[in-house]
Amino acid sequence: MVRPPWAVAGVDYRVGVVPGTILKPITSIRIPGVEIDTTNRLVRVTGQNITIDGYDFSGWRIYVQGKNITIQNCYSNDVKGFGIEGRNDGVYDGIDYTSHNLTIRNCEIDGSANKFESQWSFINIKGTGTTTIEHNWFHHAPTHIFEFTGSSTLIYRYNLEEEIGIDPTGEGPTNHVNFIQMLGGESVNSQIVFNTMAQHRQPAGGQMIQVTGSNALVAANTLLTFRGPGSMPTAGSISHLIDPGHAGDFFQGTIRDNYIDPRGVQYGVFYPSAKGSNVTVWGNVDMVTGSIIQANNTRRRRLPN
Repeated sequence: MVRPPWAVAGVDYRVGVVPGTILKPITSIRIPGVEIDTTNRLVRVTGQNITIDGYDFSGWRIYVQGKNITIQNCYSNDVKGFGIEGRNDGVYDGIDYTSHNLTIRNCEIDGSANKFESQWSFINIKGTGTTTIEHNWFHHAPTHIFEFTGSSTLIYRYNLEEEIGIDPTGEGPTNHVNFIQMLGGESVNSQIVFNTMAQHRQPAGGQMIQVTGSNALVAANTLLTFRGPGSMPTAGSISHLIDPGHAGDFFQGTIRDNYIDPRGVQYGVFYPSAKGSNVTVWGNVDMVTGSIIQANNTRRRRLPN
């Protein structure tokens, strides 16, 4: 087994809520520009230059309309709808808006208390400016972990994501897996780097990384897939790992130096879209054999350093 040369998120260093943090109930927030909507169990963040630090928002959703908002050291084990939403979904207010310069760091969102029908996605963002998602631990999501659209530059790094797409209670249906789903192709200079993603069991199809936009970079991620019980043929855990230009959206960028355990991949590490002339693929390592995985999913022998 070949190991990545960098420190691996969730293995070599801790991610999620900083140890020693004493979480406060979300209803105790007293910050100008932050409203507690007890009827809808919704935290509305409408102000600017606000930091929400050290809260337990289990059973609530955080609805971000403001600019320059940071959510850090927060926890949820009971996500309702979207856990953190930086866009209008038509359910509340009827206002068309985007979040601007949103940062989510050192948070843990645990979906193990959820059923499929009660949780749509941990995070759903329509952004402008820069959206930064870093040092978080996201796990056991019955549906997607992160959905993104808009023109924001996405910086998604140093996160640990584990086990999604299955109702943890065993009572609900299974769902298509998407660890990271970017849509629209409007973002520029986005980076998905130094994350760890692991999936052991998945009876439905899906991808780990769906990336769009121009001058995008997917690099130095550790992607782990395993075989286990499930209804997919040969019990693969996921269909493909990386899909550039999802569903025909614009993509131009580079996918390089990712370390991949492909044993649970059903069809191929790369979606067929990775073979396009707008995609540069190099240096992606099969951790089991040490070979280089090419855009067409063939292997070539890795040259010695």
